[in-house]
Amino acid sequence: MEMSEYSIFDISNWFLSRESMTPKKLQKLSYYFEAWSYALFNKSFINDTKFEAWVHGPVSPQLYEKYKEYGWNDIDKTEDNSSIFEPKVLDLLESVWETYGDQSANSLEALTHSEDPWKNARKGLSESEPSNTEIAPEDMRIIIVVFILEIEVTKLTDINNSEHTVGIKLTNATKKQFKISICESLDNNYCFKDLKQADIKSLHKFIDGTIGKNLTISEVDSIYLRTNGGPKQVVNGKEVIHYGKDGKSFRIFGYYNQDGYFNITRIDPKHNTNRS
Repeated sequence: MEMSEYSIFDISNWFLSRESMTPKKLQKLSYYFEAWSYALFNKSFINDTKFEAWVHGPVSPQLYEKYKEYGWNDIDKTEDNSSIFEPKVLDLLESVWETYGDQSANSLEALTHSEDPWKNARKGLSESEPSNTEIAPEDMRIIIVVFILEIEVTKLTDINNSEHTVGIKLTNATKKQFKISICESLDNNYCFKDLKQADIKSLHKFIDGTIGKNLTISEVDSIYLRTNGGPKQVVNGKEVIHYGKDGKSFRIFGYYNQDGYFNITRIDPKHNTNRS
């Protein structure tokens, strides 16, 4: 069944029903709703605008025209319009609000400036140069998929348990189910933000082929474990191993902690670390 579409003003009014805010913050929240729509549903729910890469971040021209007279001042809070939205769209709005709603307009501007969708749309332009270039939906989708994936993988570990950060080599692991965790920052140039669309698909394929199939550690080892062809890498005093597939360049590095989780330290889609 085809899901409904809405006006940009339906979306912006919902955010305004949460609190009064400046046009800039309203623009950024509405933009992230659009980006999350592409990431989670591979479509836009907004039928009357596109977001362009303006100097201060992503902007809907139609939304700008309506509220430009407010300048840097807050727009008044509006009545709640939640009843017009389908449940999945309302859940999406609430997720975006929960994720970004407590940030200031300037913080949200800085966030969009740090991400590829806005940067890619402004390639070749100076910092203050005007532009009406539309931000690519695929760029929006990828940046949010990576963001959500990073959150979900992090949830696999109990970050409140300090013992999770101590890596040990498992013994008698043949019957333990393979699980993934992230207990520390990933190595520079080998983290989620550096992944391209094809790399994300490779990571999804690895997760689907291991966790998705409820494989044990020994089964994962037999299919994916690679022989380290270079010098041994050590993290927290423990040897790092890496998984990959014959004939494929994608590699994922890490070590097993005492709870049986494979703690990721590096995602290497081009296998630049070692050759095996």
